[in-house]
Amino acid sequence: VPVPAWLNSMMFGQVTGVSLFFTLSGFILAYAYSEMEPRRPADRRKFFASRFARICPVYFLAFIWFAPFILTHRFATAPLKVAAAKSVASFFPALFLVQSWISPRFALAWNGPGWTLSVEAAFYLIFPLLLPLIRRMSDRGKLQFAGWMVLLSALLSVSYIPLPQPYDNILAAWVLHWPPFHFPTFLAGTALGLH
Repeated sequence: VPVPAWLNSMMFGQVTGVSLFFTLSGFILAYAYSEMEPRRPADRRKFFASRFARICPVYFLAFIWFAPFILTHRFATAPLKVAAAKSVASFFPALFLVQSWISPRFALAWNGPGWTLSVEAAFYLIFPLLLPLIRRMSDRGKLQFAGWMVLLSALLSVSYIPLPQPYDNILAAWVLHWPPFHFPTFLAGTALGLH
């Protein structure tokens, strides 16, 4: 069934909102943790504990809330063995917030909007490693770096335009959901936050 142009535009306009969310995430983390010393175990523990406390309780609540609906739909629309295999294979990646890292098919498997938090979890892992490197840049260097990251993000974003809709084409789904494709927006925000 063809999707009306206005609905298609609305659905895929959300990608821009997600990019802004990732940029703001980098900005706020950099601003809040600009003095963090990642080499100190206590600082790393405090950072990861606060990130876990910030996203995991609500994520797990949504996971539990959506699970009955997802399972009901899955078992109603697929043969028993297929539905069971899909449910089991995608359960643990979604539970541990790595669903977007593994496969775009897992990204939306249990809690559709939760894929963004899977990408955020990847950002949290790289943030302590990249913070000192970006912090060492001059103010001008941070702005230039942010500009290059915005350009790279734009190039990555348009790389999927000639591809069919994301659910018809696995390559387009990788571009939309895989964390490395979103690192540039996060890094631009981090550089701007430190600037």
